[in-house]
Amino acid sequence: DIMVEADQDKGKETKDAHSPEEKEVPTIDIPIRDEHGAESNEAIEIPLNALPTAENILGVLQAERADLSKWLQFAFEYFHQERYEDFEQMLVAGVSDEVAEHYRDDTKHQISFLNAYAAYKISLIQQQHPEKSKLVGEVQEIIKK
Repeated sequence: DIMVEADQDKGKETKDAHSPEEKEVPTIDIPIRDEHGAESNEAIEIPLNALPTAENILGVLQAERADLSKWLQFAFEYFHQERYEDFEQMLVAGVSDEVAEHYRDDTKHQISFLNAYAAYKISLIQQQHPEKSKLVGEVQEIIKK
C-alpha cells in the first residue's frame, strides 16, 4: 500500500493496535508537490516490503517531479530485493534523454545513473562470458577513475 503522511509524523514508529511491539516497516518517502511545484509538508510513503513495480514507481516519481536521488534509491532497492527487471527499468528511465533534459542541473545523480547502468551491463557480460572477465575488470577500473 502507498500511504500519505505529513512531515510531523515522520520518524514515529508505526504500531498496530494488536501488536504494540511491531517494528516500523522501512519506507522511501516521495515529497508531494503543491500546485506551484514546491514541496508540501506531505509525502507518499512507499513501504519497502511491498514495493510496487518500477512502472508504478516511475509514474509517481515523474508526477511529483521527485529528485533523482529518490529514483536511485528505488533502483538500488529493486537490486537489493533481486528484482532485476524493475532495477533495469529504473536505470533505463534514469539515463533517458527526457530525464537528462528535465534534470540537467543534477549532473551528480545523472552520472550515478550512468555508472550504475554501465556496471550492471558489465556484470551481465561477465555472467554470460566468463572468459572475458579479465577484460571487463580492466574496463571497470577505467570507469572508476
